[in-house]
Amino acid sequence: KHVRNRHNVGWMLLDVMGALEGLHFVEKKLFSGKVAQFGEVLMLKPDTFMNLSGVAAKAIAKQYDAPIVEHANLYTRKGGDDILSEMYAFQQGETNLAIRPEMTPTLARMVAARRRSWKLPLRWFSIPNVFRYEKPQRGRKREHFQLNCDLMGIAGIEAEVEIISLAHKIMM
Repeated sequence: KHVRNRHNVGWMLLDVMGALEGLHFVEKKLFSGKVAQFGEVLMLKPDTFMNLSGVAAKAIAKQYDAPIVEHANLYTRKGGDDILSEMYAFQQGETNLAIRPEMTPTLARMVAARRRSWKLPLRWFSIPNVFRYEKPQRGRKREHFQLNCDLMGIAGIEAEVEIISLAHKIMM
């Protein structure tokens, strides 16, 4: 029932990206789906749809996720208390909480907590649902999914070059 609808636009985009780059997806035994090699990047096209895509690609890709509720101070430290008016924030007992409006502060918290035990560099991605308390407008919704591609542990301009190159290749 989910074939060719908005839930699978990313899955269908892989066919378009592959065609533009002259790539062909081939069956691989590493996971349930097809793979196309793009330089050092593997494009994965799982046989499954929606939430099961991450499970199918787990053998190759490092996908991460986190709870949607965080301590509000994770966001106010950078954005100040005014940022609370743009978030779904609430209090549970004495604790100020918020539903995540973005994933980067959560990722930073996760990496800071375990940076000594993880081998760098880290190349991770997530497709989290994020929530923003703002007036719904055309093209802007209060809840949406966004692709995050994160690279940690590479000093200098090389990291920026890698991320910009990835963004360019995705948009080609």
